[in-house]
Amino acid sequence: MSMNRREFMNLSALLGMSALCAPSFGKARRIGSTGKADILGTARNCIAVNLLGAPSHMDTFDQKLGDWLPEDWDVRDLGGGLLWSYNIMPNLAERTDRFSLVRSLFTNEVNHQRAQFRLETAHPFIAAKILQEDIAPVGSILAAELDHQRSEADIYPLFISLDYRPKAPGVFDNRFAGFYLAGSFGLDMFDHPAGQRLFDKRYEALWQMDPRKVMTDDGDPDAVSYLWEQASKMMGDQRVKDAFEVTNETMDRYGGRYGVSLKLARAKQILEQKAGARFINIGYEGWDHHSNIYHSLPYRTRSLDAGLSALMDDLAALPGEEEGKTLLDETLIVVAGEFGRTPGELNREHGRHHHGGAFSALLAGGGIQGGRILGATDDLGDQIVDNGWSADRAISTTDLSATVLSAMGVDYTKWRDDTPSGRTYFYTAPEQWMNNRNPRPVLDLFN
Repeated sequence: MSMNRREFMNLSALLGMSALCAPSFGKARRIGSTGKADILGTARNCIAVNLLGAPSHMDTFDQKLGDWLPEDWDVRDLGGGLLWSYNIMPNLAERTDRFSLVRSLFTNEVNHQRAQFRLETAHPFIAAKILQEDIAPVGSILAAELDHQRSEADIYPLFISLDYRPKAPGVFDNRFAGFYLAGSFGLDMFDHPAGQRLFDKRYEALWQMDPRKVMTDDGDPDAVSYLWEQASKMMGDQRVKDAFEVTNETMDRYGGRYGVSLKLARAKQILEQKAGARFINIGYEGWDHHSNIYHSLPYRTRSLDAGLSALMDDLAALPGEEEGKTLLDETLIVVAGEFGRTPGELNREHGRHHHGGAFSALLAGGGIQGGRILGATDDLGDQIVDNGWSADRAISTTDLSATVLSAMGVDYTKWRDDTPSGRTYFYTAPEQWMNNRNPRPVLDLFN
């Protein structure tokens, strides 16, 4: 499926319809932080792969043995307590030095909507809509905090979301909303058929006629004006077209044009251009395996296995911004779902239900020390038996968000009070099961 020019302009300008529904609040009345953050600053970019529906940890990143496994699962011991299925993830098995695993994730949420809200925003789900409107996704936090690093040459929004419609930017200006693109969209018909001159003339007329093109009291363009201007830049730049056109040769290495492969290839090409995009969120759905898990799971994992392996290889072969570093050195990759799945024997539908007592994530690049396994679960993958890090508790998805913010050089303890509700908004929020202690980055993953 492809977009025509009008659709692309509208989509680019809006950066997701939901974003323009959120109010803009101007300058903050008060901004502060605890002043106790461990800010790593090891990553310039981040690719977050959201495994929508929650994968079975005990059949992927925390492989367990049992008579429930298919005969062809081909589980091998790679050493250091790492059991791995060559059937479903053979490529990653050859690259264990490039990534680390967290096996001590815990959540008290086993509802998709509530758990996804927490994974995306670093906040527990709250039903009251006015309070939800305070809260921003992690991508919008990064877009706002790193905006001062942008240059006139940057053409992409800092926050791009492929195949996952992000939440509105909450307390932040609409300029910092996620640029959403459905994974099946292409960008053909990129050039105006009558030429750039006529496009520029019509765009200027639109700018003058559209009543939303106004200036704020301090003389800056309002959010809508900013978004239209950014969209026009993207339409006229060959780099955007190049980023979304993926060759057959590239797709062969990334595992074909299904699953998550195409999105990972596009993410690599966007970051390679170093043209403004810093946080790319990728939605990869289809992991909610309540039935026939061993029929469906390999389809998902093989695409992730091939695409993620090719992504790491390609980023490691490209130069970073800093001399002597590769793009992989500067790009944090986080792969996680919202919770795990029930351990042990399969249910009556030959699947697994929701499980928050233990689950896993994969992290690579951006300063992550490869080859590590943090945390351990029991023989069934049911309960955490070793937290595996410097804190005396399990790791939460909010801790993962704090890790991303810290690696990107952002103070995850920051707060501000210019919210729709008037309440103070914290970038990362404590959780009840952690006895309301503050989230913290998983420093044990880094060099």
